[in-house]
Amino acid sequence: MVDDLRNNYYDVVLIRNARKQIVEKSQVIDRIDNLEYAYEVAGVLGIDKENVKREIDKKIMVDVSVLIGKDYGILTRNIDK
Repeated sequence: MVDDLRNNYYDVVLIRNARKQIVEKSQVIDRIDNLEYAYEVAGVLGIDKENVKREIDKKIMVDVSVLIGKDYGILTRNIDK
């Protein structure tokens, strides 16, 4: 997925495991109050718009966060199409 984002000119700045919980469905979280951009990233990854959320946090200095869920296998099949 990182390569898919980079191949579409998105800058991936950090990859790590989420500490809080395992999510069922992958999510894109808008961090800068630009929901359209979050939808765009979700589209590249095959994540449904209903799984795009807004949690503004300009202190973390990223535009969006992506949480990969248990649906990882479905997402990778969507990307390969």
